[in-house]
Amino acid sequence: MSNNAELVFKALVIGMFQFIRKEHYQEDLEAVFPQLKAELEKRIYSITIETSGRTLTIIPPRIEYFVVINHELIVVSNNQPTVLRSTVKKALNLFHYPYLVQIRRGTVVNLDYVTSVKGHILMIDKKSFTISRKYYADFKSAWKKYHI
Repeated sequence: MSNNAELVFKALVIGMFQFIRKEHYQEDLEAVFPQLKAELEKRIYSITIETSGRTLTIIPPRIEYFVVINHELIVVSNNQPTVLRSTVKKALNLFHYPYLVQIRRGTVVNLDYVTSVKGHILMIDKKSFTISRKYYADFKSAWKKYHI
């Protein structure tokens, strides 16, 4: 919020960093809050899955990574694994989170949790993952977009 409206221009919008000018308070609120709501809904949402008589709630932005072995989907979120039956393609469509990137045939990582990338090796919470040649270009492109 700024008291100096002459120093803040309407066109100055950088990601989720926006000014609410006191002189144009209502007008700016009407512009900013729908954008904020859309951004939060995109980033913080949950998916409820019913499987084998149990109900699981998964929050896609909190998924660190997941691995599929013989249609067993192991989702690691908050260092806690959850096992489901699925394929990588179905899981990516289900979770539909833009920062989930496939790095191997059965491995997907969340760019929010990647701490370092050196060549074909990336780290998530002291765990190393190898990026296969097939997925390396897509990963590098997603990594570059993530850091813009």
